[in-house]
Amino acid sequence: NWDEFQERRSRSMEAPSRARARQLGVSDAALTAAACALEVQPRNDAPAAGTTVRVLQWNVLAEGLSNDGFLVQDVLHPAEEACTLQVALAAMDEVRANGGDMTRLKAQLGTPRPAKNHAAVVDWARRWECIKEVVVAAQPDVITLQEFDHMADGGRELAQLGYECALPHGRYIPAHEAGLAKGDPQAYLAHLEKQAVAFAPNAPSTCRKLAL
Repeated sequence: NWDEFQERRSRSMEAPSRARARQLGVSDAALTAAACALEVQPRNDAPAAGTTVRVLQWNVLAEGLSNDGFLVQDVLHPAEEACTLQVALAAMDEVRANGGDMTRLKAQLGTPRPAKNHAAVVDWARRWECIKEVVVAAQPDVITLQEFDHMADGGRELAQLGYECALPHGRYIPAHEAGLAKGDPQAYLAHLEKQAVAFAPNAPSTCRKLAL
């Protein structure tokens, strides 16, 4: 039945995200905290029942924008008190209060561990597995994703979970691969309509400039 099918899918997709996190050095404590933060309210009805429509809306943070100087919690094992987010924020407040040099502070904080920690937090392979786990747990009828710069691969993988993002003849082709000239909005709109895919990168878009 539907519940058993969802349980099998959930079990089969739980391991990849945790395995990827461990490859990146993420601690068990951080994984447990993340699992609690992503707890999803279960549906009261099967999607086929037709009594409600559940929509999953998520700004997933584009991979092309993920290395934009975000301050993040330390998730690595073993934990180090000197590398916590609170320590970094306290140091920034002190420098601002004393009119100090933020560039020098950035160099002091930019050690290998924070760089490795940031890479683990924003790692797209791990985040995408988590997103799919939430999709399986939430069982939405409609999924809307913002800052999604992996549409080609994502569309194929979501199709394996029973979701469609195009008419039968539709296929997503990034504008840069289609040879569209920049600065021609009419040509861009015609390109989107021809694809018959429910996806439109923002224009202008940093991720489009990076050809993602």
